[in-house]
Amino acid sequence: MVVGLSGDSYVDMEDPFTKSWIRVEGDEGSARHIPAGAIRRFVKADNTKWVLYLKGSKADMKILWDKEAEEHPIHQEYLRNIGFK
Repeated sequence: MVVGLSGDSYVDMEDPFTKSWIRVEGDEGSARHIPAGAIRRFVKADNTKWVLYLKGSKADMKILWDKEAEEHPIHQEYLRNIGFK
């Protein structure tokens, strides 16, 4: 979950069906839940402050790129949960 403290920010999530990006805009006080395994990117303005809440420990969080992200078991589970596979 991402909570905007001040300023503007965006979360882009990949639509696995079309491989296009869906932009979710956020502003001060907004909260966004990003499902585990979803491919996403964060974009923020220079004046933005936000907090990222993680379930579990920080040691469980990983940033993966490209093919490694697409093949990760958590991403594969996400795709099954939304009916993609």
